Parts: sequence; structure tokens; C-alpha cells
Amino acid sequence: MIRHTLRDVQTDLYARVRGTGTDEAEPLADGKESPWEDLWFYSNPVFVQVR
Repeated sequence: MIRHTLRDVQTDLYARVRGTGTDEAEPLADGKESPWEDLWFYSNPVFVQVR
């Protein structure tokens, strides 16, 4: 489980999580990487409503 506190939120927003098993900041689009050694994941968005 991951928990995070958002502070001073003024408007509605959404957050998504993206991660990788490498040290790259962005995935490369050359298609030569092994899908098991160059693994990326993207979460569904989590919507936050300010009340």
C-alpha cells in the first residue's frame, strides 16, 4: 500500500503513477528493448475533488 498526503490543494485534480525497472526518465521508442528487462507501468488516474 502507498499513501501520500496532498497539501494546499485548491482545485480538483487527478494523479497517475508511472514507473519503470530502469533508470530512464522516459521510455525509448526504438522497440529494441526486451519487454522483461525494460518494463514500464502506468496506473489508472485517481481523481481528487476539493470540497
